[in-house]
Amino acid sequence: MAKGDIRTSAVRARTAEFLLHLHAHLTEGMVRNGLKLESAETIADHVIDAVREAFGGEPLYIPKGIGIDAVLKHHEIYADFTGRNHHVLVRKYGVSLQWVYHVVRTVGRAHSRRNQPDLFAGMLPEEPEA
Repeated sequence: MAKGDIRTSAVRARTAEFLLHLHAHLTEGMVRNGLKLESAETIADHVIDAVREAFGGEPLYIPKGIGIDAVLKHHEIYADFTGRNHHVLVRKYGVSLQWVYHVVRTVGRAHSRRNQPDLFAGMLPEEPEA
């Protein structure tokens, strides 16, 4: 067997392993949330088929999700914030006091922008097109 064939064979095995793991995780998650095993396996089959159809043959990078973990942690800090518990959050989340202030300010602004309409939207006259 040539070197390229060995590498191709290893990639195929790893890809099959990924799809099997994905199927198992999907099934397990659905069963844990109350779906019957047979239904969960059928749905997982469809998801795997859709993934294969959408991404089959493409190199696919799966990030470790460090960025999303940080965002989720920020939202947890914001949700736990009462206005007077900065030091409690420092200990609970293992971050600095300055970081708690930063997260509360940043996430708070994002919530405000999402939940409060711009009071001055549409008040400026539109510029004529050139």
